[in-house]
This record gives sequence, structure tokens and C-alpha cells, in this order.
Amino acid sequence: MLYARKRILQLAVLLAAVGSLTVAGVAMAHGGPGHHARGVTHHRAIHHHYYYATGWVTASPSATTLSVRSLSGRAQSFAITTSTKFVYGGGGSATAADARLGAVVSVRGTAPTTSGGNPVATKVIIGLGQITGMVLSDSSGTLKVADTQGFTRTVATTSSSVCQQRRKTTVDCDSIAQGSIITARGRIASDGTTLNASRIHVVPPRS
Repeated sequence: MLYARKRILQLAVLLAAVGSLTVAGVAMAHGGPGHHARGVTHHRAIHHHYYYATGWVTASPSATTLSVRSLSGRAQSFAITTSTKFVYGGGGSATAADARLGAVVSVRGTAPTTSGGNPVATKVIIGLGQITGMVLSDSSGTLKVADTQGFTRTVATTSSSVCQQRRKTTVDCDSIAQGSIITARGRIASDGTTLNASRIHVVPPRS
């Protein structure tokens, strides 16, 4: 009983931390050279202004433009060039197509090249997804999970996914017990609802 209470307390602390990071992660810097609005982040280095934005992609990027909307509802568009680099959080190459509608991204850019133009995106980091919840079922590595708000989520695994219990003991991703508490992290699939897990931490059910 003491161990169970300890696990519940640890889970509560984890959820609070994840919630704080989520809220902090969707604040966005917005503005132009010489403009210092509330929430704007500017860095000057040898006559160059740097622009930063974090938020949701408002539409699948075109060949020339990427638009991001922050938690406050403000939008910032960036110009995309052949030099714009797309990557996933934590490493891994990506393309502009991976910055799909609704994806959470962090963008770094430089000053517009034309008067009144958009800042030029130099790097776009596509955020990884994370789901914490209870396993409802595991069908050959495809898990149905009730998340911390009660929504049912899908977590998909592959042969390269790593599933571990305490002390980094590896377990079979195809047979995670119903009732296990998991935290899964990975890339969000193109359907926008499935998490393609690269790593899952498993807490097996206890009586």
C-alpha cells in the first residue's frame, strides 16, 4: 500500500511537470526589428536580428511559407528557402511535409530580405509527442491508452521501439499488460492522432 501511494504521488508530480512544460512550450515570440511588444524575444548579433516562434502550424507549409500560431492566438509567418533546415526534437532529420497542420514547432529565423516581408526561417524543430496513461489493450504492439484526461489514444510500436520497466529492464512491446501505466514518447503520425513510439516506460499493474 505504501509503495502504491508513492507511485501515485510520483505520477502526480510527473503530470504537473509535463503540464508546465506544455504550457511553456506554446508561448511564442512575435515582432520585428525595433519592435518590443510583450512576449517578444530579440537577439542582436552583428547587425542581424533573430526571430523565434513556438506554436502550432496553421496550415501545411507551402514551398515558400510556414505560419505558426501561439497559445495567445497570435500568428507569425516565416519565409521558407532551400536553406531552411527541418529536424525533429531530440534529433532526427525531417522535411517541410512533416510540419503538418497542427504540428507543434519551434522556429528560428533571420530578418526579412525585403521590406515588409516575412522573417526567413533558418531552422524548424518539430516537437515530439508524449502520452502518459493506462493501457487498455495491446494488440501486437498497437496500444490503446486512456490518457491522464480520460481520452483514448493510440500508441504504435515497431521493432525499433524500446519498452522498459524499472531499472531499464527491457520488455516485449507486443505484450504490455492491460492496466500498466506507461509514458510513451515519439513522433506523431501523419493522421495527427497516433503516436509512433520510439520509447515507452512501463509500470506494470500491482495488486
